[in-house]
Amino acid sequence: GPKLPEGFSWKNQKIGVYFWRAEDAGYFFQTKVLEDFIDRKYPILHVAHSDNLIRTQKRNSLRVETDIPAELFPLKSIDQASEVPDEARGLRCRLADVSEGGAAILIGGKARVGLPIKIQYTIGDSLVVMSGVVKGITFDQKKNRSLLHMQAAASSVTMRNRILVYVYNLFGERETI
Repeated sequence: GPKLPEGFSWKNQKIGVYFWRAEDAGYFFQTKVLEDFIDRKYPILHVAHSDNLIRTQKRNSLRVETDIPAELFPLKSIDQASEVPDEARGLRCRLADVSEGGAAILIGGKARVGLPIKIQYTIGDSLVVMSGVVKGITFDQKKNRSLLHMQAAASSVTMRNRILVYVYNLFGERETI
């Protein structure tokens, strides 16, 4: 920004801090400057701790938290992605959140980033089949379980509509908090 006037002090000023975590999202919090000084010609601000951290959505689509049982099928390649329901039993998992652009899936054990997967779950009376690639993993060592962050491959209008009906709760199929 422009050069600050001579004698300006950030001390006791309220500021907004924005930052970005790589491969995650942007965050924002407001805080108060405790002290400001210059060290080797670089301005330094000491700010108060804040418990109010707001995550700004990185995703292009609205997502909602959920707790739906699902089945997961590892794929050899994302080229195997399809919306054809699998008759065989998949690995049991839980859908932690969902959007038209992806999902968070809770599984037992570990997985790896880049793994192509297919998941099947039921919303109301509709079967939803999504395929995609695991873009991130949060592993809980104590519970030996992982939260997979899947980016969905392009889906058909039918599947996308089933997901959007649930996300926007058009027919009251999920409880709103």
